[in-house]
Amino acid sequence: MHSNALIPAAILALSTTILAQDPGQSAPFQLKLKADGCPTYDGVYLYACHEGAAIEGLCTGNTTAEVEAWNTFGLNYTTSGVPIDPKVGQQGILTWVLEYATGNLSSAMSLYADPATNVGIPLFEPSYGSTPVSFDEDNVMNIPSYLDDTVEPPAARETTIGLRRWYVCQNYYSGYSYVKSLSWVYGEGEPQNPSCERVDVVRVFL
Repeated sequence: MHSNALIPAAILALSTTILAQDPGQSAPFQLKLKADGCPTYDGVYLYACHEGAAIEGLCTGNTTAEVEAWNTFGLNYTTSGVPIDPKVGQQGILTWVLEYATGNLSSAMSLYADPATNVGIPLFEPSYGSTPVSFDEDNVMNIPSYLDDTVEPPAARETTIGLRRWYVCQNYYSGYSYVKSLSWVYGEGEPQNPSCERVDVVRVFL
């Protein structure tokens, strides 16, 4: 684990405590990979790993994981009263708590997209940006979507669907190469990054 002795004042000024915005918060949980076609990653836990100043990705660890700050996550959500489809689950913001010298800060996950690739990188940052996720009835993480642009003209679906396009890839971000980190593939095609292996991400409550 790493700690940030100092967090720039600009980041703190822009940051937001997600709980202040959303009245609901899940019990804490860990994230575990399920990869039937890839024994290397099957049963492996994810942890928040340093990828920049107050920026963390999701790297692969071991098949056992003691409860630590860097592998404990939460889901913050609003209670709108709209019925929840169990095949998609409660939509919310995946959060991780960044610890630094004088306190801690709730960081939201958002997908970083580079126009050169169809592989996105989930990153935790203490900022306003976030990518909503859900966990279905089997506690498998998905990204909910209503868009169908495989038809002309593109249209909204009648019901929201949960997309599961998670991979583990070797990624390049901000001048560094990261081995074995969780990734997302945009669209229905295969990842153009040849290192990617298909996985599902399962929530394991503590």
